[in-house]
Amino acid sequence: MKVAPVRNKKLKISADLPKASRIANGVDMEKLALLARIKLKPQEKLKLQKEFEDILHYVSKLKEIDIEGVGDKEASETINLENVMRDDENPYASGEFSENLLKEMPRAEKGYAKVKHILK
Repeated sequence: MKVAPVRNKKLKISADLPKASRIANGVDMEKLALLARIKLKPQEKLKLQKEFEDILHYVSKLKEIDIEGVGDKEASETINLENVMRDDENPYASGEFSENLLKEMPRAEKGYAKVKHILK
């Protein structure tokens, strides 16, 4: 399914599907598409509606699982928790290589590496 991004900020909810068929277990597909800023064709909305129904059905089955006793204090005491990260044997002093790294950078200013502005 190819989804076209919505360019118009004033997108109106279309009336291509009846209200009853737009809602899947309380999920309004039109509103969801609006929030995601995507345009959906009617057949894509129906497909997504079915997928949402399947997901919500699966989640409702998870609610039926008996979790009595899970996470009890006795259960957590039987788990052997230990730090598996080793200590650094020969850690470098802070800033030891900063000068060398800055020399290798194409641009540096006031002790910082200067990079292209990528966010607008």
